[in-house]
Amino acid sequence: MKKVSILGLGLMAVLVSALAYDQAAAQLYQGGKGESLKVTEAELEECKKLGIPEFECNQQTVLAARSKIYAQNPNKGSGTSMLAGGLGEAAAFMAALIGIFGAISAAFFAMSRTKKPQ
Repeated sequence: MKKVSILGLGLMAVLVSALAYDQAAAQLYQGGKGESLKVTEAELEECKKLGIPEFECNQQTVLAARSKIYAQNPNKGSGTSMLAGGLGEAAAFMAALIGIFGAISAAFFAMSRTKKPQ
């Protein structure tokens, strides 16, 4: 019985990894597997705005230039600290998290006290 479950888990792992590979390839190659990545007109315009030469223009260089701009302006973009918006906003966020997780833990504690094993 244990061999069957181990074989089943192994088969599921192989299947999931095969499906994940196809999804990752679909995200990387927008036009389909095996096709070259082509730069669109919108990307070329954005490269001109960001000061990227046309021969270096691709999605990676555009994303790198955007992240550099966001790093130079620390109050916006990904990775902004919670305190950048002000202490009131951070306190409200923390209060909401404490309330949610506190209520869940209190419910589990109350359930453990009321139900006795038979």
